[in-house]
Amino acid sequence: MKRRYRMVVAAIACSVFAGVLHAEDASPRSITELLTLVRQGQAEDALEAREREARFLADRDAQQQELARVRTELAARQKRSAELEKRFDANETRIADARQRLSEKLGSLTELLGHLTAAAGEARDGFGSSLSAVELGAARVEHTVALIERAGSGVELPTMSDLENFWYELQREMAAGGEVHAFEASVVRPDGSRSQTPVVRVGVFNIVSAAGDYLQYDVASGALSQLARQPQQRLVAAAAELARSTQGLHGFGLDPSGPSGGGFLAALTA
Repeated sequence: MKRRYRMVVAAIACSVFAGVLHAEDASPRSITELLTLVRQGQAEDALEAREREARFLADRDAQQQELARVRTELAARQKRSAELEKRFDANETRIADARQRLSEKLGSLTELLGHLTAAAGEARDGFGSSLSAVELGAARVEHTVALIERAGSGVELPTMSDLENFWYELQREMAAGGEVHAFEASVVRPDGSRSQTPVVRVGVFNIVSAAGDYLQYDVASGALSQLARQPQQRLVAAAAELARSTQGLHGFGLDPSGPSGGGFLAALTA
């Protein structure tokens, strides 16, 4: 009875095992096949492990090579930096020595350059605020600034051409203070419009239009604008007559209170 029971159980197990084998074709069909699959899996695992180890070693070697390269480059840069710093210090010393020798050779010329710089600074401010700037432009201011920088650099001396040009501009400004000169300039009207208008500069004190209207010069913007309120009509008429004339003596209402066109006149007509 027991033997028959064992046979029935074994038959059922074989039937179940056979069903599983039929459901999964990749499953081993015998103990031998199972052992073969196990050996193959072990071999594949060993191969994969060796490949991972080889990749790790290759990556480690590459990283070590990169680290060695970076360290070599860092050492080279540090060496280069030390060389440049040493050269910089040496150049600083040579520059200081050269400046000292230059100062000794200049001697009293240094004092003269100081006076030239001071005079050029005053002239620069005068050129920029003078009514003559409307006609003569800003180039002379730029040239004077360049002269100041050169004379005060302590390295480069002004050329003879620089000094002659500066002297010429001083004489031209002096002459402008005693002449009546007609030219065209952009004028801003009281309504904000702007037009190119014939004007007359009376010294460096006033500028009037051809119609006799008094104009004011804004130093900051360089704009020439018509006063919103004009002085008495007789003064405007006298200015118009002066603008029309080409020679002779003429009456004119001059306001010498400021180089920007008469500060006193502008205050009275504001």
